Amino acid sequence: MAKENKLSKDSLNQIIQSLIVIALGIAFCFSLAVQVLSYVLGAALIVSGIVLLIITCVTNKVALTVQGLLGGLAITLGIVCIVSQVVGLVIVTVPFLLIVSGSLVILDAFLRLLAVKKIGPFAFAMLLILGSAAIALGICFLTIADFSKYAGIALGAGLIIYGLITLISAFIKPKKSAESK
Repeated sequence: MAKENKLSKDSLNQIIQSLIVIALGIAFCFSLAVQVLSYVLGAALIVSGIVLLIITCVTNKVALTVQGLLGGLAITLGIVCIVSQVVGLVIVTVPFLLIVSGSLVILDAFLRLLAVKKIGPFAFAMLLILGSAAIALGICFLTIADFSKYAGIALGAGLIIYGLITLISAFIKPKKSAESK
């Protein structure tokens, strides 16, 4: 039997979201004007929210799930960014977002290793490094005064790295467990 190399709908959606995140990261790195950045961030949040809602509705046949609510939140934040141009507010939340998301990435790595047992040593190490880097970056934003001057560039670089990781992971198929063989 020939192997199928088709991408699943989830993988295709993940690729689209990854490309949007990478484009947003590039926009942050080039420190675009606040107004332009508000529109770019707002549009990216709205598109990501819509894609997340579509994925939720197609896979779960309902919209009121955690993913659906996150999609709605992303759309709301996108509209707020476009209408009121609150990129400054978004930048202020970056240190806390980095610390929390870094902690979640580390927690996810350990859960995948210990509970699900569906992670290789390389992926585990990458998640630990990514999570630790996010936490360290968040702490630097909070403790070093001049560090926040480069928040846009650091946020952009982080978004590009995250986008690349999710883009690569869209092409990697999860390992099948011994029970499903």
